[in-house]
Amino acid sequence: MSFCTFLARIFIFFLNLAQTLVGLTVIALTLWIRFDKSFESEIRTNILRDTDPEPLAGVKSDIRTGIIVAFWIIIGFSIANVIIGFVGVIGAVIRSKYLLAPYFLSMVVLFLLEIAVGITALVKRKSVRRTVKEYVFDSFNMNSQPDVSAFTFRYNCCGADNLPNVECFAGQPTCSSAVWDRLDFTMMIFGIVMLIIVVLQALTALITVPIIERERASTSSARLHRLSEESTPPKYTVGAMMGVCSLKPIVCQHPDQFTVSPEPAKGFLYVVEGDGTIRNLCWYNFETGEDEHVIDVAPGYATFQRVRECTDGFVFIVKFADDRKHDPSDGVYLYWLQEDIEDKDTIADRFNSAMNNPFNQEAGYVADRPRQPIVETPASSIVEPSAAPTVVTTAASIIYFWISAAVVAGVGRQAAIINHILANAGVADRPPQPLDEPSTAPIVDVPAGPVENVRDEEEEEEEEEPQENDDMSPVRLPHRVDVSK
Repeated sequence: MSFCTFLARIFIFFLNLAQTLVGLTVIALTLWIRFDKSFESEIRTNILRDTDPEPLAGVKSDIRTGIIVAFWIIIGFSIANVIIGFVGVIGAVIRSKYLLAPYFLSMVVLFLLEIAVGITALVKRKSVRRTVKEYVFDSFNMNSQPDVSAFTFRYNCCGADNLPNVECFAGQPTCSSAVWDRLDFTMMIFGIVMLIIVVLQALTALITVPIIERERASTSSARLHRLSEESTPPKYTVGAMMGVCSLKPIVCQHPDQFTVSPEPAKGFLYVVEGDGTIRNLCWYNFETGEDEHVIDVAPGYATFQRVRECTDGFVFIVKFADDRKHDPSDGVYLYWLQEDIEDKDTIADRFNSAMNNPFNQEAGYVADRPRQPIVETPASSIVEPSAAPTVVTTAASIIYFWISAAVVAGVGRQAAIINHILANAGVADRPPQPLDEPSTAPIVDVPAGPVENVRDEEEEEEEEEPQENDDMSPVRLPHRVDVSK
């Protein structure tokens, strides 16, 4: 724990301790004022008396209602401050994110409620002033001696506004002004205290955020470390730091096209020996500490190929032959390279060799699967998740498409090559993925058989195909891809 975190915890501890003590004090004072009949006994008796004639009785009824509402608001906020402050003290002592996170949310809710009550009090200030002056005016106008005597004795005043009184001395304030000035001063002091409390609460909530985040990261690291120690990682024959990709349709502009979108999770793709001749192609998620993709591959049933239309880094796809037998719930498997290695061009060959050739007992396994990311990959060598297509990029893509269609005579052949790469991507007996009617575009099947023949055909087509440049434009793949073959 750093020194700054330690100071933040000390600050949170003492501030929440003070908040708890202040809340208990306010509760005690409010209950004492409410139930101690000797506190302002004359004014209390006059306000609680309901035998006065109208309109004085109606004004006193409004005052009693306002006092009850204010009493419960003060009690409610005080209890909430005590509970939240106590949770904050415990959370700061035991350093638990499971207490600090609810504390932070409760503090935010309490902060917003206090702001709302403060704004309401400012809006209702004129209404309270009018009610107080009406009470004093009706008391003098109706000659209610208990009320008049309490005003003149308690506030050292004489008469009421708009009611001349020859018995008042020169310069002596009227009871209407004296009662309201005292009440207004008390409300101002209470508002200043509440403003200071609200500011301290907001500061405490802001300081709690980095502590919660630090505890979350620490807990996550400890969990991954515990998972790493509890389980023995399998030995792999070939592997590389890779993440998964998803296909996102461009719904608005191109409903028949996909954009390859790499996911940010760090992972490791590797091949291990399964039962008999079966190989297991596994993708290990470093964040969850689990193998989230486990694909059973028999020799000759699948190939691991680079998607050369994706110029935004190195993207690979697992393509299956026609007679494969796999889980129908599986989908299209796309992976992107997350580490900067020298032999990127040989990755596909090494994975194909591990998946389709007999296990080399002499060479043996490479090593244990890593428990954590091997290196912190430089940003320049990582393909970050592509952003959603903007208006500018979409317009540029449309213009580029039509210019290419007019200039390059082989646009149709390029589309056939893309379909050839993604044909039969997926698993057996899986329905097509398009949202609308099935495609009428030609599908080129990848025949079952030796993997070498498939690679030879693709190499011949790549020699005829113009070399793609290494710009960073995102690839758009056909939406209507038949994955049932």
